[in-house]
Parts: sequence; structure tokens; C-alpha cells
Amino acid sequence: MKQFTFPELLACCCEPLSSDWERGWREFSARYNKFIHNKVAQRCRTWDFPRLRRQFTEVVQDIAGVVYITLCKNDCQALRSFTARADERVFFGWLATVCARATNRYLQRLLMEMLMDEENEAVSKALRRLDAADRWEFYEMVVVELRNAAKRKTDNRERDIHIFQLSMFSDFSEGLVRSHPCLQTLGYRVVQLVIHRLRKILHQRRKNFI
Repeated sequence: MKQFTFPELLACCCEPLSSDWERGWREFSARYNKFIHNKVAQRCRTWDFPRLRRQFTEVVQDIAGVVYITLCKNDCQALRSFTARADERVFFGWLATVCARATNRYLQRLLMEMLMDEENEAVSKALRRLDAADRWEFYEMVVVELRNAAKRKTDNRERDIHIFQLSMFSDFSEGLVRSHPCLQTLGYRVVQLVIHRLRKILHQRRKNFI
């Protein structure tokens, strides 16, 4: 059977009621599955931390599945949004971006689980392996959740977020945090109590990102 042209393939994949829809997705997978897995794997390698390395193949498979779900959900809205239907080279670039975004979201959730559940040192090591842009994006995700959480009257949330950032993202020791000009009045073990409290808040809000 003759293969679809690129425009025909996209048209078939975007029309679930078409008699060629299933054939179109089989052909889509045959053409692009290796590319999707390669792009996901490349992005995963830039997020090099132990839990990911132990589950690398499974994680890549899971994220590749997420990419396909992204392309198909809401009546193939993402795929329909691609407008350069006469140029497959442009599509490869667009698909690479879809893969990168899906990978980042998945790994941010995985790293958030570590941030909630694992020892401080393991989390700090994982964060140090990220490049500056990925670490900053993840930090902003954490801060949004902490700021949106309900506050007690005694909360000093912005100060606590600052302590959390210095400890977990900048790998400051408790002594170094307490030597900060704005934090020199902190009592003994306050840093650890703040970290414990904010991790508990994130755990309570895990449904937002897990």
C-alpha cells in the first residue's frame, strides 16, 4: 500500500472519523517513533540524577507515551495547531519542541517527588546537575506552589522560601544560611524546621503536579 504524503498523513491523524485514521497513526509511529524516543532520551540526559538513571528506559518510554497523548488529546488540538503542513522539516523541529516540553514537565514532577520525599543531600545533588535554566524553571514551579498554599498568621512565607532556596537550590549549609545578613537572628535548627515545613506543604499540594 502506498505511503501517505506528509500533508495526507497529518490530515488523516487529525480526523478520528476518517477510515484512514488508524492507518495514519500506524504510519505516523513508523515514521516518527524513533525520532520521538531519541529527542526524549537526549533531554533526559541533561537532567542527570540517580533516580532517573536507574529508570532511564522506563522513563523514556513513559514520556514518549505522554508525547503521543499530547498530540491526540482534545481532538488532536496540538497536531491541528501545526500549520506548516507542506514542510516536514519544520514539523521535525516542532515535534522536537513538543518532546522537550513533555520531558521537562515529566522530570519536574519526578524531581518534585524527590524534593518532598528524599534526604536533603540527595535532592541538592540532583538540583546541582541541572543547567541554570532548568534549575530556575523548577525553582519557579516550587515557589508558585508555596506561595499559593494557605498561610498561617504566624507564617513568614517569603523569608522561608528564601531559606529553602539557599538550602536546597544553592546548597548552603545551615551555618551559612544563618550567616546571611538578613537571617542572623534565626534560632538553632530553624533552617531545618523551615525546610521540613515547606516540604510538608508541597506534599499536601502534590495533586497539583504529580
